[in-house]
Amino acid sequence: MSPLYAAIPPLVTFLPGVMLALGMKELAHGDMVSGSSRLITGFVQLVLLAFGLTAGALLVGEQRVDLLEAAQPISRAPWVPVLGVVVFGCGIYLHSFAPRRSFWWVLLVMLAALAAQRLSAGLFGSLVSGFFGTLVATPLAYVIQQGFKSPPATVTFLPAFWLLVPGSLGLQSVTRMLGDRAAGFEGLVGVVFAMASIALGTLVGVSGYKWMTERTRRLRRRIARMR
Repeated sequence: MSPLYAAIPPLVTFLPGVMLALGMKELAHGDMVSGSSRLITGFVQLVLLAFGLTAGALLVGEQRVDLLEAAQPISRAPWVPVLGVVVFGCGIYLHSFAPRRSFWWVLLVMLAALAAQRLSAGLFGSLVSGFFGTLVATPLAYVIQQGFKSPPATVTFLPAFWLLVPGSLGLQSVTRMLGDRAAGFEGLVGVVFAMASIALGTLVGVSGYKWMTERTRRLRRRIARMR
């Protein structure tokens, strides 16, 4: 098993995956200054983390090739990702001091995003699965906010957004570039496309929700006039 499986999880709070995804989203929205600064800062953090992983491996006597070997896929039961989402949701709820009665809504949005991502990954591939995950999670969070008087949409959407962002994949790709540039660059390109799909899914989800809300308002006005 690749040592990256054990080295990356303790660094999960330092991974700039959300920063990279937000930067991509801001660039897609037209905010070039803030989007570019976020992307550059996130990439620099990935380089520093990759350097730290490699330096730490060399200090304990490990060969760089052992750290950079390709990670083999792990076979697991279908319920394991669902359990991981539940555990992750509990951690986010406790760590962020989320409002009361928001846990089940947060968990609902996260599970819906996971289901959409898994289904789309089987149909269209993993690179664009984040698009469908955020496409489902974004309007669902707004519907929960407006229809059920739950916490703001940001509270229920952000955990699902963090769940979809491939932060660990970016760190693995940058780390492997130190030994195998072709494989590392290929993985980094995949991360860029994944970030772009997540950003685009968020924008399309927000636009779809606004369109749906406007159509509903017009329909209500027509019904009220008929009365």
